[in-house]
Order: sequence, then structure tokens, then C-alpha cells
Amino acid sequence: MSTPDTADFDDLLADHTPEQGSAWEVGETVTIMIAGTTAAFGVPLLDLSKTFRRGDQVTITQATLDHRRELLDLIDNPDEQLRRWGEQRFVRGAVDLERWHERGDAEWILARDAARAVAADTIDPVERAHRYAAISERFGAAPQAKTTQYRDRAAERRLAEDLHRRAQQPRAVHRSTAD
Repeated sequence: MSTPDTADFDDLLADHTPEQGSAWEVGETVTIMIAGTTAAFGVPLLDLSKTFRRGDQVTITQATLDHRRELLDLIDNPDEQLRRWGEQRFVRGAVDLERWHERGDAEWILARDAARAVAADTIDPVERAHRYAAISERFGAAPQAKTTQYRDRAAERRLAEDLHRRAQQPRAVHRSTAD
């Protein structure tokens, strides 16, 4: 799984990002760029950290301004985020992102399956075909099926029965009469 850097999001962020270093205000939005990012935006010890999904948007409150200034400074500095984590996890402003980042990940599978369920429920065949085409364009081709290993169950059963029979019969010891 490749890790995105700020260059991947330049076109998305161009229209949404307030001027870096400007004062934060109540009601501003922070967008989470990476799934699994954990942060607390409220009063320490009262508001616990929350794990966010990619594309979640958090509204800045007065408690965030009063108690989480270091987090807001970090959000304002993408270079510091890259230095600290190797990726940009937060972005100032509202950015419309897909929940999934990479084809085949869990979020991608859930979103694709939900879209296909809606398309399958469409009664009109022309509209259904258009929806499936839109799904293919948005999500790409279906994932390749995983390889399946076939087991020879008959041979396994014969081996198990043979082992069972051998365990049930006592072993015979033959003594030589030559002595």
C-alpha cells in the first residue's frame, strides 16, 4: 500500500485551504486525509481521542482553540506532519474525499458493493447499465479472484480411515524360532 504525500492532494486542496498561518476561528473545518488517524479536538482528559476515517471532517470548537493549539499548529504545517509521520494526516478546510484510498482495501470493497447493490435494484435496464458503467469508471475493474486450492478429500478420508484401522489393531510381534 503506497503512502500518499502532499503532491497527491495539491489539486484537491487548491480551492479549499485557508491561508497557512492565519488565525483559527470557531466553525472552521479540518479534513482527515488518512484512515486510522487518532486525535483529540476537545478539552484534555474530558474529550478522549477518537479514531477517524479518511474524509471525516471535524469542526473546530472553542474548546479546541483553548486547549489544542499545538494540534492546530501541526495541522497548519504539512511539512511538520510529513517529518513526524511521513504523511499528511490533516488538512485545514473542507475537502471532499472518497473514503477509500486504494483499490481493493476494505473501504473500497464496502463502497463498491453498496454501489453495485443500488445498481442491481434498478428496474430500468438502460439506467441499470448506466449505473454499472459509472461504478466501473469510479471504482475501476473488479478485483481478481484469489486462487483456490482444491483438496483431494477422498484421499484424505482414505488416509484417515487407514490410520484409524492401524490404531485399532494391536501390533503383532513375531519371534524368530531360530534361537
